[in-house]
Amino acid sequence: MSSPAWRTGLKHLDSLGLSFDLMISPWQAAEALELARAFPNLQFIINHCGSPFDRSDEGMAHWRAGLAALASAPNVALKVSDLVAYDPHWSLDSLRPVVLDCLAAFGTERTMLASDHPVLGLAATFDQAYGAFRQILQTLSDDESEAVFWKNANRLYRVGM
Repeated sequence: MSSPAWRTGLKHLDSLGLSFDLMISPWQAAEALELARAFPNLQFIINHCGSPFDRSDEGMAHWRAGLAALASAPNVALKVSDLVAYDPHWSLDSLRPVVLDCLAAFGTERTMLASDHPVLGLAATFDQAYGAFRQILQTLSDDESEAVFWKNANRLYRVGM
């Protein structure tokens, strides 16, 4: 993320008004935050919740701290996706804290959902993943739910629906 050549490419995206999806591991959160601050007009979208693959207490604390830091940059949003890849024996109880931690960091204004279909199919069906999201997020208001389920993606990716 600090390569001058790579950043030159990002300048081009920025000049075109495009967004950039960024796949990171938790230990890369500080570097990703520095990148977002270097390009304040470029919309960054962190994929797969920032990869919470270390489910130990220490690993999850490190991941949550990285999310909180990234959320301090107004041009960073978060995509809640592919959770079952990091939790192959997943359950609602194991997914719930991850989804809720994402919302706690980024709020309903900068969090969006994605299935990562068809890769998701290695550990769950689309219906199972969507159903899990619906159950975990059932306490959201209608406006918050619409934002997280589709309006944020529509706005951030400028789909225009």
